[in-house]
Amino acid sequence: TKPAQEVSQGKVVVENDTTILTVDEAKVSKDIKDTSKKEIQFDLTDIGQTSAKALEIPVSVLNLIAENNKNITVKSHEIALQFDAKTLAIPKETIDLIKKAGVVRLTIEDRGKQTANSLVPVSKAYDITIKAGDNKIKIDSPVKLTFEVKDAKDIRKVGVYYLNEVTGKWEYVGGKVDRKANTVTIEAKHFSTYGAFEYNKEFKDVPKDFWAYDVINVLASRHIIKGMDDDNFAPNAKITRAQFAALMIRALGIEEKPYKGEFEDVKEGAWYANAIEAAYQEGIMLGDGKKMRPDDPITREEMAAVIMRVYSKLTGYKEENIGNTTFGDNNKISQWARNVVANAVKLGIVKGYEDNTFKPKGNATKAEAAAMLYRILEKAGNI
Repeated sequence: TKPAQEVSQGKVVVENDTTILTVDEAKVSKDIKDTSKKEIQFDLTDIGQTSAKALEIPVSVLNLIAENNKNITVKSHEIALQFDAKTLAIPKETIDLIKKAGVVRLTIEDRGKQTANSLVPVSKAYDITIKAGDNKIKIDSPVKLTFEVKDAKDIRKVGVYYLNEVTGKWEYVGGKVDRKANTVTIEAKHFSTYGAFEYNKEFKDVPKDFWAYDVINVLASRHIIKGMDDDNFAPNAKITRAQFAALMIRALGIEEKPYKGEFEDVKEGAWYANAIEAAYQEGIMLGDGKKMRPDDPITREEMAAVIMRVYSKLTGYKEENIGNTTFGDNNKISQWARNVVANAVKLGIVKGYEDNTFKPKGNATKAEAAAMLYRILEKAGNI
């Protein structure tokens, strides 16, 4: 072990192939108490040459950060973690561990660029752990995990994946893409090995000259839409209410929920039952009394209503009182749906046909659903 090197936020020491920045309360308390600062940043990028770098924060500093309601951002090369100090102290079983250890250590280990089947790495992979003494800490609140992406051909197709240590396979987590900053961000619910990868998914029945090729390609590459099988998407097939519910849940990154039997036409164990439960609990799909009509093709006005609820969830958008649309067949739009369709048109999320009709009772195709979904994700800054 080399002697400790004093730095602006504490001291740096190398121990067991890990470079550790130990925070000194006296050196950081002024910054923590500065009301003009919303977060405290610790940058481990240049503290040493080892592949593993760690931040060690005494409990007293964590408490001070929590008292002053500050976020903590820890950066190392192309990865950054952001959480509030309370995140580390919420789980009951960890409070005693932290008090006993006196310090919390966050380690970020550079695992290099990883390859996996058709996934193309656009960042290195990093193994993230948080410990109090020898005990790993579980987190109750999600932690923001952001990757800088430099080499992507199309950043819209980049997502964050984690290494499933049981199967040895990389699994898609999600990712909100910021095209200007060239970053992709997730809310991590546990610590593991994470990396940013680009994926390109094409279907044989969606040629490059098909009108919705680009949106289908991007959404499939982000694991939001799925094909009938590995090679076929069936873009002109009608989309059912159940399929649309599953699509919306994936778009929001919401986990399916165990079905509670609210609807007489949704059987427990049906492939869509848990997706419908999640969509119902989130207020995205409301059903009609005791009926959800899962196998009915979704109509264009129903789809507009659902997609606007999803857009409001993503952005906080409040529906304006516009009233009627300017479509020639406005009188065919159900009274309950007119205002929501008018809002969707104003936002550019829903489009009519060339003859200035909306065809509200017409059935939407999978390609139309993909196009509408892409527009809200793009407007919300998610893709």
